[in-house]
Amino acid sequence: MSRIFNSIIFTIVIFNLIISSEKELEKVDVNQIQNWEKEDKKIQDPKLQKLLEELRNNFKNDREILKEEFKKNIELLKQDYKDKRKKIKKKYYKENPEKKPQKIKKNKKLNSMKKTKKKLDN
Repeated sequence: MSRIFNSIIFTIVIFNLIISSEKELEKVDVNQIQNWEKEDKKIQDPKLQKLLEELRNNFKNDREILKEEFKKNIELLKQDYKDKRKKIKKKYYKENPEKKPQKIKKNKKLNSMKKTKKKLDN
């Protein structure tokens, strides 16, 4: 019985080692804009170069606009989340006043700060 158990454990360990030793494929991160610029430099026709340059500039502008809109949307989402958290806490503490955290009294806070300062000085 012990031999069977040991062989099963051994098989599982070997199987896990084989799986974990496999390397993941490395992702190649290529900047598409740089590739476009390299291709555009090879073009000989000035009209086509000018059109592609305008297109690239439009792309960059649109990209920046999207980034800014995304940042604004994230900020709005954060603010909305923060407000909802406050409302939920307020509602919860109204229903369960005994679970509401007590505020620290100013004197108590000052005394505790003095004690810590004394400890640090020693």
